[in-house]
Amino acid sequence: MRHDHRPLPNPSKANGSTCSDGNACTQTDTCQSGTCGGANPVTCSALDQCHVPGTCNPSTGLCSNPNATDGTSCTDANACTLSDTCQGGSCVGGNSPTLEPGCKNDTGGADDAVGQKDLSQFCVATGASCAGTIFTWKWDDTEWSGKNTGDACALYDTDDADTFANFAICVTVSGKPAGQSGPTRFYTCGNTKQFNCTGAAIKPGTVSSCTVTPTTTDPFAALLSRKSNKCTGANCLTKDTQAQCCVKPADLGTATLIDVCSYPSQSPSSDPSECVKTLFCTSNADCTVTNGEGTCTGRCVNVGGVNQCTF
Repeated sequence: MRHDHRPLPNPSKANGSTCSDGNACTQTDTCQSGTCGGANPVTCSALDQCHVPGTCNPSTGLCSNPNATDGTSCTDANACTLSDTCQGGSCVGGNSPTLEPGCKNDTGGADDAVGQKDLSQFCVATGASCAGTIFTWKWDDTEWSGKNTGDACALYDTDDADTFANFAICVTVSGKPAGQSGPTRFYTCGNTKQFNCTGAAIKPGTVSSCTVTPTTTDPFAALLSRKSNKCTGANCLTKDTQAQCCVKPADLGTATLIDVCSYPSQSPSSDPSECVKTLFCTSNADCTVTNGEGTCTGRCVNVGGVNQCTF
């Protein structure tokens, strides 16, 4: 009997036949010329904005899910948080809309009063240099000749129901170039008028103070229709005189800013020459901020004597 030890035939499967290449990261394995080849690889996409594309595990076919670098920008879909960043694979909301009310330009516009009494801007801020609230306001003039002065006061109400002035902090400027004339004056008022410090009497022992800067930027400098005869002093169409006050809570107690007004001849009990109309908010409806994440509604509250929006 003859024995044939040759191997039995092992014909290849037809090309395209299904097979398994042992790699779970290839999804469509087929035979090609007797070899199992993998195709249609698993695509590893980023899970969300705080992750980056991972890599596929050949044993399981599952993708890794690495975090994006901490600090990567993202959006948490909350309009009340800004500057959102990824932290540990999650989107974390950043700062809220600013608590600083900022600046208000005179609602009467440029040159709506004679220069020495014309106020152009009022600002509110806080800072390490002042353990209280920083107020600034600007006169349109940069110098005062002879005995002329620039006089302005911030008026406060301590009775929420009547909006009449109970306190006033006042600054006088004079000279060429402008400078502060005399000390900051803090008055008690008669609580009978809104924009007048009636019966003005110096309040002793106050700790609030003000300084004067003669050449700060005029908020209306870009206007081409300015009337040069409305202001006095070098570069008065582009520069203003600024008073900056650090108003301490100890001087005010619970009070709300009414407005900042200028007065004739250091007389805050007289009718004002000009007011900036410094309302930052009167109700929560004034405190809405709209951005790419939607609308954030804050609250109108008294902060440092000024009704302003908080979020």
